[in-house]
Amino acid sequence: MEKSIKKNIIYNLIIIISIFLACLLSYIFIANRQMLTIRSVGYSYLVILLGVFIYLLLDKKLTFNRLIVLILLLGFGLRIIYSTYNNVFSRQHDVGKAFEKGHYGYAVYIFRNNSLVNTNEQQFYQPPLNAILQAVWMKIISIFKKPDDSILELYKQMSNNEVSFKYNDDLIAYINYLYNYCRVLSAFYSCLTLFIIHKILKELNLKDYIHAIALLFLATQPVLVMMSGTMNNDNISYLFFFLALLFAIKWFKKQTYLNIILIAIFIGLGMISKLSIGFIAFIIGPMMLYILIKAIKNKSYKHIIIQLAVFAIIVFPLGLSYAIRNYVLFKQPLTYI
Repeated sequence: MEKSIKKNIIYNLIIIISIFLACLLSYIFIANRQMLTIRSVGYSYLVILLGVFIYLLLDKKLTFNRLIVLILLLGFGLRIIYSTYNNVFSRQHDVGKAFEKGHYGYAVYIFRNNSLVNTNEQQFYQPPLNAILQAVWMKIISIFKKPDDSILELYKQMSNNEVSFKYNDDLIAYINYLYNYCRVLSAFYSCLTLFIIHKILKELNLKDYIHAIALLFLATQPVLVMMSGTMNNDNISYLFFFLALLFAIKWFKKQTYLNIILIAIFIGLGMISKLSIGFIAFIIGPMMLYILIKAIKNKSYKHIIIQLAVFAIIVFPLGLSYAIRNYVLFKQPLTYI
């Protein structure tokens, strides 16, 4: 049993790392090309997948597992190509500019100051996890792509948050370059969400054809594909939503401490990405209540109550931490979303 669990963990880690590398390498080698080149790569990828599908179908080698792999590759490809095709300002309404108070400015503020924002104006009221991860990723990219000498002094002033700091077009171009690399994160979150959806469908023990149809629909659903190009906190909050739902289903089947802890962690992380993820309580809450009532009837409720207590101890401090901070600092209502 332990060997099976370890093998499954290794398998999932390999897939996650592979997805991230695919997103990163696609951006490095494709994103800055001409639009026609990006479209050509996308069409070629789809034609290859279609060719493999037809070959397996005609040769009667199209098993369920192979079909699922093809659907996942289709979904990953659509998301990565969409992300590389569009820049950070395409079809965005709340990103703003580098030194404004949109989601872009949120990441830049943390990138500059190594601290949380000091106001809750505009998009700065949002929980910070998405912006923190973007800022960290920008710092990593800045190690490999340093600013030109012509803007080095300005860059130092920006990083030191000097009061007299004034930016120019060259510095903005450099910050834009770093922030554009965050498209890698967006594509990664979106692809990983699709993989988690597959895991959820698998946990539901659906018939093969229902599983395949549902996954194909979600892999190609336009809104979910477009999420791969969004720079705000919606994308990462979706990821934590589905992760929490996956482990809620697992806990519903088998009430282990690991499952309940992971539910709490993913809901908490979702809520410090976007507070509205807390609405998942309307899905998971009834599941937990059902298990508790069932345990009470069977007179074996002690361990369930302890697990629910552990869940509460983790999820409330983690999920509400930033909301409480903003209430204390700015009198922002706890439920403000």
